[in-house]
Amino acid sequence: MKNIRIGYLSQSPEFDIDATVMEQVFKGDSDILTLVRDYEAVTADLEKAPHDQALIQSQLNLMQEMNAKNAWELESQVKMVLTTLGVHDFKAKIGTLSGGQKKRVALAQALITPCDL
Repeated sequence: MKNIRIGYLSQSPEFDIDATVMEQVFKGDSDILTLVRDYEAVTADLEKAPHDQALIQSQLNLMQEMNAKNAWELESQVKMVLTTLGVHDFKAKIGTLSGGQKKRVALAQALITPCDL
């Protein structure tokens, strides 16, 4: 029972006002969210340096891990949760959202973060 992951929604969640809705939702610290962030970062770096062999190998390793953990569906799941909660502009900056919209983004983040309780 010592490896139980507990999720909760803070009454006053902290936001990065310069992050987009999707970036904010993916700021969780679960293994799968970290994996997706790492993959996105390497992919962005590869756009700047498409012939960098170390980046190419890193991306291949991350892709294998994404496959093993079925992480490819996470983005579509996040968009579905956000849409269900009434948040439709995934590229909107957090700083431009109303208080209610921010709370729904925080709720989406809590809902997609894997936990046991």
